[in-house]
Amino acid sequence: MPNVASYTITSGPISPDASGNVWAQASASNTALQNAYSSGGTYTSIKAALPSFSAPNLVTFGSNISNPKYVKWNLEVERSFGEKTALSLNYVGNHGYDLFLQNRTLNAYCTTTKCPNGFENLPTAAVDTRFANIREEANSGIANYAGLTFTATRRMTKSFTGSFNYTWSHTLDDLYEGGIEPLNALANPSFTVVIDPYNPQKYNYASADQDVRDLFTANYYWEFPFRADNKALDMMVGDWIWSGLLLNTTGTPFSVYYTSVTSSMLSNAANGRALAIMTTPGTGSCGRPSTTSPCLKSSQFLKAISPGSAQTTWGGGYNTRRNSFRGPGYFDMDMALEKNFKLTEKGLVLTLGAQAYNFLNHPNFDRPTGSLSSGLFGTIWETVGQPNSPYGNFEGAAVNGRVVQSSLKLKF
Repeated sequence: MPNVASYTITSGPISPDASGNVWAQASASNTALQNAYSSGGTYTSIKAALPSFSAPNLVTFGSNISNPKYVKWNLEVERSFGEKTALSLNYVGNHGYDLFLQNRTLNAYCTTTKCPNGFENLPTAAVDTRFANIREEANSGIANYAGLTFTATRRMTKSFTGSFNYTWSHTLDDLYEGGIEPLNALANPSFTVVIDPYNPQKYNYASADQDVRDLFTANYYWEFPFRADNKALDMMVGDWIWSGLLLNTTGTPFSVYYTSVTSSMLSNAANGRALAIMTTPGTGSCGRPSTTSPCLKSSQFLKAISPGSAQTTWGGGYNTRRNSFRGPGYFDMDMALEKNFKLTEKGLVLTLGAQAYNFLNHPNFDRPTGSLSSGLFGTIWETVGQPNSPYGNFEGAAVNGRVVQSSLKLKF
């Protein structure tokens, strides 16, 4: 066999000691497949010899696999106003194509019993009955980015410099990293599946999981100009440095979906998700979390997908694509205070300092739970940490409060 065969057994005891357990069924199916493959057998001949034969799952690749490709462009205009002020406007764009995309439900179907009104473009029987679930890796993904950044820098005095940046941008793609891993694995994991197996872009191509529409940053650096004639007093009030960074962004997008679509209706669909159809429009974004007022309510959507339900498509309504909603924004302020002590006239300097990350001890919150199958739907129950901290990058909730560290430097 050119592929490793895996099987999905839907009934039978789990214990290996029980008669007819799922492990024995999978083993029997695999033995029958291996023997038939080496002797030129077919699905029909295997099924005749072993009526309980379970068709294997299949992982396959597109007929033409190539490296992803990217086209990038950039246009920047800068202008100085005197010696102390500079402005810049920068437009950046890129287009990615031939990106890897994971399609996990190529052989999915929905019988007339479970889908009496059909289910969008799915057939009523497996396209290829020799296999159960078929997952394909192919170069069918695309991504686009456009960003406009405005930067202003001003040196107020010889000792003070400050700048602020505002970026408006929009990132669109089909799946984060092609669906290999989710961007967010906590309260509301991002999609790792193509929603419509026969039209990957129809519901998937939308705002990317990491899309931040508005980003504002500001920073400053101030060397205190205070001096004193008295040497001891000058050592106390002179050579202080105060610096800081402020970050404010809009929230990242998320989807509202059903996780029960695979087990309740579809066959040969691994990790199948369908977008919940919103019937009553809402704001589409979340502010500060509240235990009594969730961002979204289940009453705004059609009832859960079940055989014969009103939803017969992969999505639609007011939320026509994945990532139609947005979580709360992010705000952070870092600050540092340092004092230089000149030890010698030749430049030996001792610096004592303290740095405070999340100086205001401001909580930032994750996206709400997006699964309508969850009792926590629409509620926010996780905080998020800074993208970087003294403990490293992406430490998550372990460092989401104020962190203060001290430092000692010797410059020579």
